[in-house]
Amino acid sequence: GGFACVVVVLGFAYFFVALSDTTERLERVGAALTVIGAGYIMGQLVVGKMKTAALYQGQAQASLAFYRSELQRQRDFHQGFWFWSRLIAFVPGPFIFCAGVAKANPGQAWPMTIEAVLVAVLLIAAIPMNGRLARKYQRELDESAG
Repeated sequence: GGFACVVVVLGFAYFFVALSDTTERLERVGAALTVIGAGYIMGQLVVGKMKTAALYQGQAQASLAFYRSELQRQRDFHQGFWFWSRLIAFVPGPFIFCAGVAKANPGQAWPMTIEAVLVAVLLIAAIPMNGRLARKYQRELDESAG
């Protein structure tokens, strides 16, 4: 996840810098929003890892207690506020970027439409996928409690 975020941040940061002409404002806004959204996701990944490292080093917990706390962190990462905040932070950027490219380059409207549809499909697919992962972690938590 972290590597994918770095690729997205670098790629869209390039577009933001390279598209300095005023006719591509919408593209630049989309690129900036995508960088911000991917940066937010990277921040969540880093904070989660830092919490795990602090928990591991700061407390002499039994292995099972540490395992359970890590399962809870993973479960929470894939559901509720953390999941929806990532989705909301990321969604607008790629769509605005595609709209900007299509507006500035009418010949690219069809490829950008296809790209926007693919992004939408992936984002929609992320909802049940993350739900399944959260349920999987919850099952593991339930099993470790017994």
